[in-house]
Amino acid sequence: MSDAAPDPDCPPLPQARLLASVLPIIRSRGRRYRKFLQVRARPARPGEEVVTVTADGEETRNRAGEDHLLVQNLTAAGERYLMRRQSFAARYRRVEDAGAGWALYDAFGEILALEIDPGLQALLGVGASFHIVAPWGRPQVARAGDMLAAPWPALDEIYRIARREFEETYRATAAPGE
Repeated sequence: MSDAAPDPDCPPLPQARLLASVLPIIRSRGRRYRKFLQVRARPARPGEEVVTVTADGEETRNRAGEDHLLVQNLTAAGERYLMRRQSFAARYRRVEDAGAGWALYDAFGEILALEIDPGLQALLGVGASFHIVAPWGRPQVARAGDMLAAPWPALDEIYRIARREFEETYRATAAPGE
């Protein structure tokens, strides 16, 4: 994986372009994965700014609205991010109270994901590090070796999962193309 910063002259790739050019590749070559680690979550405070930091640095920023939950992965980086309640409910099941407004949840949703490799970088016309526009409308860094993922079976958005956190969090559930 490259530690290089994204090219400041290259604008973030919009969701529409990712869905048009990357989603067909994810559908044909991607694999289905399920998150196997629990997460912690609590209601987010409207206006709360969340900076998502992975092992390789800042990934993205987002500001909470009325219907957001603050989610924390139980990885080494402990990255935090926001999810809308409806999306969260479709992917997680409450297990127990974790104190101070937090609860533990098991994941049951799946994703379809594909590694960012040189072929995908060439298709997108990007270098080893670039930005995409995440589903929440903010820039999200993506790097060679990371995963681009879409929720299964909806396949209605694409986002990045940093490689280290992906390996700490997901297991394959189906072979490519299944």
